Formats: sequence, structure tokens, C-alpha cells
Amino acid sequence: LARELINKAWILSGIVARDLEPVSGSQGADGLFLLNALLSQQNITSKFVPYNDEQTFTAVIGQETYEIPNLITLYTLTFTKNGVRYPMQPMQRKRYFGTGRANNVNSLMYQYFFQRINGKGQIFMYFKPSEAFTVTMNGKFALLDVTFDEELNDTYDEFYQLYLMYELANFMAGWYNQLVPQVVQDKILEIRKELPDLNPLDFEPYNVSSI
Repeated sequence: LARELINKAWILSGIVARDLEPVSGSQGADGLFLLNALLSQQNITSKFVPYNDEQTFTAVIGQETYEIPNLITLYTLTFTKNGVRYPMQPMQRKRYFGTGRANNVNSLMYQYFFQRINGKGQIFMYFKPSEAFTVTMNGKFALLDVTFDEELNDTYDEFYQLYLMYELANFMAGWYNQLVPQVVQDKILEIRKELPDLNPLDFEPYNVSSI
């Protein structure tokens, strides 16, 4: 449970002594706040969000813009027509919004631009859809807040819970203006080096040339 991870992190931080004192109610509340702050921090760049996911949404005829809750990184965008999968090419902001185009044409989408907005990912597609396509996204989605009694095994692998426990201990030490033990710092750095290799970035030439 989340509360168990929080209690262990307090001990790991050196602030609460194992078997000598219990985690207080205020420390439990602070720990939950800090754990959710830690989860939110991972969403800034998604570098230490280890899981990729694939989800879909329905494109609407003539609609260019779509807002997808909790989407923080978008790697690919495709749709299927008559059994054939069509890819869309990612565009940079200036190229997508700053070049000439026919705004009133509905057709097969072949370009897109992605940006973050508050709590959502915003996707722009060109051409505007000519029919109600099912669009498939492959990317990363935000880590969400947890509650005290939430079962973390349903969401996170054990190795990621271990990472969260060590990072949370570091947060807790800072909360009390104390230095976290060196062994904790070393473990954090070790796991940070390994996490990006779980799902390494794809540097395929297709993606590079299309930006």
C-alpha cells in the first residue's frame, strides 16, 4: 500500500528510527503530500516515467484539435483505413503553424503537432479528418495521485516502487532541512541511470527527418 511505502521512506530518510518510534499522523499526511508531489514531478519531462502506453481516440470530421487527458509524451500517431495503417509525421511548432496550407480541406491526416497544456496533451492534425477515423497514440501518460490505502502493485512494478521510496526519502529529508544519508543518494543515482533504459528512445531516421 502507499502508506507502507511512505512509512518505509520516513525510516530510510533517517528522520524516523526503525522500531523506536512510529510515523506520526502529521508525518503520514506530509508523506502522502510529498509522494504525490514526487509523482507529479516525474511528469515534467517523463524521463523517469518508465511505462509507454497505447490508447485511441476518435477523429471528428473537420476537427483539427484534440485534447487527451494526462498525455505527456507522444511518440507516434497513426490511423487505419481499409485495413491499411497510415502514419502521421510530427511537426515542430513553427513549421506546423507558420507555413501555408488549405484550411478548408478535409482529407487523410498526414501531419501533427503535439504540445502540453494543463493536465492534458493537445494534438493538432492536418488535414482535418474527412471521416471518423480511430486514431492510435503511442506515448507516455502522467503518473496520477495516490491515496493512503491505494495498492501500488496494481500500477507500478516493484523496481519502480523502490525508486519512489528512495526519491521520497530524499524529499522528506529536504522537507525537514536535513541531508539524506549518502547510501540513499547513491541508490537514487543508480536507479536514475537505469530507468531510461527500460524503454529507450527510438532514434529511427524517419522520426528525425520528419521534424
